[in-house]
Amino acid sequence: AHIHDKKCPAKACTNLMEYWIDPEKCIGCGRCAESCPQKIITIAGGKAKIAPRGCISCYCCQEMCPVQAVK
Repeated sequence: AHIHDKKCPAKACTNLMEYWIDPEKCIGCGRCAESCPQKIITIAGGKAKIAPRGCISCYCCQEMCPVQAVK
């Protein structure tokens, strides 16, 4: 999985993880954007979006989301 799919099934290799926000669950509160140390989360049209470049997989956005929209 690491070599062929570039994914870590155990979610242990942070450099292979990519976070995204489920637009169906996102309520646009902005807590994820406020907590992001890299400032790569934007709110547009009432929904948050994570720019894939620059993410350091720190889990801040996931921890702050009240509706578990960060995957």
